Amino acid sequence: MTTLAVLLLVAATGVGALAYRDYESTRAGREYQLAVVNAEDFIASAHRLADRKPPDPDGARERMASATAKLDEASRSTFADPEKIAALRADITALADRLDGVILD
Repeated sequence: MTTLAVLLLVAATGVGALAYRDYESTRAGREYQLAVVNAEDFIASAHRLADRKPPDPDGARERMASATAKLDEASRSTFADPEKIAALRADITALADRLDGVILD
């Protein structure tokens, strides 16, 4: 009887460890997705502030800084998509150039 109880306890511990590992993996994925969505939201907000009449470049730059911080957070994730993060960073750079009056031919 004692052997069976120990065996059941070991099996339950193993199942618990697997469930916890799966939970942690899912949580990391959700945190990455949330960081990317927040960055996209900040970028969209920066574009809206830059497009207003009159434009609000200071507000747009604040949103761009927030987006960059979220992208830095997202890039540290094991789930990071380097191409998506690079595209969002390029959008921020293009908007910064537009706010600074840089024109590329």
